[in-house]
Amino acid sequence: MAAATAERTVCGKCSKAKGISKCEGCSQIFCYNDFIEHRHDLNRQLDEIVINHDIFQQDLTEHKVEPKNKALHQQINDWECDAIEKIRQTAEEARQILVKRSNDNTICIETKFSKLTGQLRRGRQENDFDETDLSPWKRQLIQLTEEINNASNIAIRQTSTTLVNKISVEILTWIAMNEDKYLYVSDCERNEVKRWLVGEKSETIVVGGRGQGNGLNQFNSPSCIFVDQDYSVCISDEKNHRIMKWIKDATEGIIVAGGQGEGNDLARLSCPRGVIVDPFDTVYVADTKNNRIVRWSKEAEDGAVVDGGNNQGSQQAQLYSPQGLSFDQQGNLYVTDRLNNRIQKFDIVPNSSSQ
Repeated sequence: MAAATAERTVCGKCSKAKGISKCEGCSQIFCYNDFIEHRHDLNRQLDEIVINHDIFQQDLTEHKVEPKNKALHQQINDWECDAIEKIRQTAEEARQILVKRSNDNTICIETKFSKLTGQLRRGRQENDFDETDLSPWKRQLIQLTEEINNASNIAIRQTSTTLVNKISVEILTWIAMNEDKYLYVSDCERNEVKRWLVGEKSETIVVGGRGQGNGLNQFNSPSCIFVDQDYSVCISDEKNHRIMKWIKDATEGIIVAGGQGEGNDLARLSCPRGVIVDPFDTVYVADTKNNRIVRWSKEAEDGAVVDGGNNQGSQQAQLYSPQGLSFDQQGNLYVTDRLNNRIQKFDIVPNSSSQ
């Protein structure tokens, strides 16, 4: 019987010599010479990786010193410069508008003051004056003082835009609409109230338009408007501290609240804004600077405090710069409590109110 011949393991590379070593990485079996060569080849591959590693390390060091994304950084820098320039230009425009508005107001006051000065000098020089002259002169001087200290029709508004808040000087405008879709707008710059029919381009001057003043056919910064079913218009004549009612087609208005100069007693108002009239012709006024709501019955000489009047504040019985007024169908009065950032609701009953 012939003896069995043992199977011989050969080199996986040359397939000739006897395989004596196995590489655990590639799982091949090599002869002695090819195994040595295989190790040399692995060392060469490692050397190449080390060289590439060193090159990358040098690039990384250079990148820290001088980033390669210069274009992106430049875009950020350009955006920053543009944003700063826009803010600077907008601020300058706002300053110019504010200065012009203030200068125009000052010129107007100076003109009135010069006229008053002339009257006083003539009265003194000619010694021709009495109580009927002194009282108007005193009122004119008080009014001029109020005008130079009061700029309540100018405000600064911020409108939100992407990343940049743009400011502009805003001259406040008030609007109202009646059931026939007529839009009424108070123009405090021209001291007049205009009316548009919705959809039309041309307007009609309803009341005012005769310049700034305290006559019955004039305004000094008209603001809030209320229009009744008979097209009578009630307007807050803010800097004259009164509420005026203009019957349709009338050439003069009627004082229905205030009109005795600025003050905090029940006969006077201080920069009134919101105004609304109930079915009984009772006028409700947001007496803004007195922080109260006042009710004036028809032909009454004094008003009655509906709510507020307890100094400015945020407590239940206090208001802080009230402005807009509105009634609901149940007769509840809603008040825009502006600087408290809230709307207050009041149940109106004779001679009292509850919140």
